[in-house]
Amino acid sequence: MTVENGAILSRRPAKAVRAGWAECAKAVAANGGDVLVMVAPMTSKGFPAPFRVPLTHAGTKGLILLDQLRIVDKARLAKRLGAVSAKTLTAVLVTLQEVFAE
Repeated sequence: MTVENGAILSRRPAKAVRAGWAECAKAVAANGGDVLVMVAPMTSKGFPAPFRVPLTHAGTKGLILLDQLRIVDKARLAKRLGAVSAKTLTAVLVTLQEVFAE
């Protein structure tokens, strides 16, 4: 988005948004700088959907929001709160495969 003559203009990018991601990921991995991770937020509220995986963490029922994936620097992760079960991890991976299948 840009502002020209007091108007907000939305233009399409010259390249596809995902163009170059694979090359960038390979370059980061080749340099040993694996500092980025993919995270999915969890919530105790919200609504069930095919792309949201139910789980229980620290006695609280919630959902893993696979529709809100983010890539963040590992330095932004404050502390590890736990790990999901193998069953939940499998459900997450299966759901991601379905979401990103072409």
